[in-house]
Amino acid sequence: MKRFNIYFSGIKYGVLNVENEKIIYSLLDIYTSNFEKEHLITLEENIMLKQLVKIDVIDILNKLEYYNSLFTDDKKIGEILVTKYDEVYMRGSKDMFIQRNIKYPCNVIFVDSKVVGFICPSRENISVIIEEGYENNTVIDEWHKYCNDKIYPVKHLGTFDIQMRDKVTLSTDIFLPDGVETKLPSILVRTPYNKEDNNILLMKYVQRGYAVIIQDVRGRNLSGGDWLPMYNETEDGDDTLNWIAQQSWSNQKIGMIGGSYLGYVQWAAAASGNKYLSAIISVVTAGTPFVDLPKPGGSLTSGMMAWAFSVSQKKFDPMLMIRDDWDNLLNIRPINDIPQKALGYKIPFIDKWVEHDDYDEYWEKGNWFNRAKANNIKPIPSLIISGWFDDNGMGTTEAIDLTKNYKEEYRKIILGPWQHSGNSTYDLHALSFGIEALKFDIDLLHLKWFDKWLKGIENQVEKIPCVQYYTVGEDKWKTSEKWPISQGKQLDMYLSSNGQANTSK
Repeated sequence: MKRFNIYFSGIKYGVLNVENEKIIYSLLDIYTSNFEKEHLITLEENIMLKQLVKIDVIDILNKLEYYNSLFTDDKKIGEILVTKYDEVYMRGSKDMFIQRNIKYPCNVIFVDSKVVGFICPSRENISVIIEEGYENNTVIDEWHKYCNDKIYPVKHLGTFDIQMRDKVTLSTDIFLPDGVETKLPSILVRTPYNKEDNNILLMKYVQRGYAVIIQDVRGRNLSGGDWLPMYNETEDGDDTLNWIAQQSWSNQKIGMIGGSYLGYVQWAAAASGNKYLSAIISVVTAGTPFVDLPKPGGSLTSGMMAWAFSVSQKKFDPMLMIRDDWDNLLNIRPINDIPQKALGYKIPFIDKWVEHDDYDEYWEKGNWFNRAKANNIKPIPSLIISGWFDDNGMGTTEAIDLTKNYKEEYRKIILGPWQHSGNSTYDLHALSFGIEALKFDIDLLHLKWFDKWLKGIENQVEKIPCVQYYTVGEDKWKTSEKWPISQGKQLDMYLSSNGQANTSK
């Protein structure tokens, strides 16, 4: 019998015993911090587990014997292997085979001439399934060295309707670590994507001693008011932070985290100058409306229409983006007739965008960059993460520019070879990256960032390099003490060079 442990962001979430093609399973109950009784894993449990760790546990463990015949010591670094299941792997190092051409790769951990586990990076989270006794051969060793073993049970305090300054209420779930008697640092997540969906991904912070507050933004899901993207987020963020700070369980130090729109709401809240916002982790953030989305340079981007469809009703529905007639739809004029002809109903915020064709007070309200400058906001410790191929890259550029005068310890930047999905794939169309392209400790860095600025733990995270950036051609991470990097050189590229956009006129 082989025993495997499942770790999610350093927390042991499950145990798997494999014997005679049977998988005996026990999952951590986050509300008691106890493991349930061991039993045969069901297909339903496997699906739920995959939502958390992004690994199909039944699938990989059924392939274990085959993998041990394929992944062997004689394979050379850089050698490509194609499994009989059409999976593509490359030997990336002595102890790892990395999976290619897939989002959320299931990398193979290879130690003592055998497969001992798997590791999967998925933007803000890292999952590890490892044979018991081999934890020290993975990033779990770093977690054990940093964190004590105390994992708190999760208590759902309830769903609260928090009133904004204009009397609109926003639906907000609050989770606290059970058994903590002292006042708590808080982590706030504001989302247009249904606060109940995948909230399990944030419980790791509750288990580490944080209050976690997840809120539907105005007009979305269970919150009141009208849904106008990028319009009310500064005021609503400010009001929500003030409400949290006044709760009996709050130590009045609040952090925010999230990507894309969940990054936008962080900078919008920061633009209010709120005194309780004490740290942010900005991941592939959306920028201001006329620099990033929806109207970079004043022109509405076609890609925004798919996103608009997905958030066109009260609840987020990504299936509304999937169509085979986009080319025809995007030719419809006027633009605000597109939703009616495609979905059978109008999208009010599209009408608003079209009504305000030029930059005016409507767009200025959502311009967190200008509003932060005007309010002369205090420096907020900011961990800024994005990638060269992020289609919200201008948002990160604005965040870097806004924080350029921050003290070194208050601003850290990580720029990888990543798309909007971040730290999650080794391949992008014609580009292929090596094992260094993905970071296996990025979620540990997130925890250290919050621990430093919200709990006051002296963990030296403020002393890491100001900038970590990946060079695509060399497959190397490099560091710099400022951005743009001092050793960089300007290179002129000419769009007029026979359509090649190269260095020749």
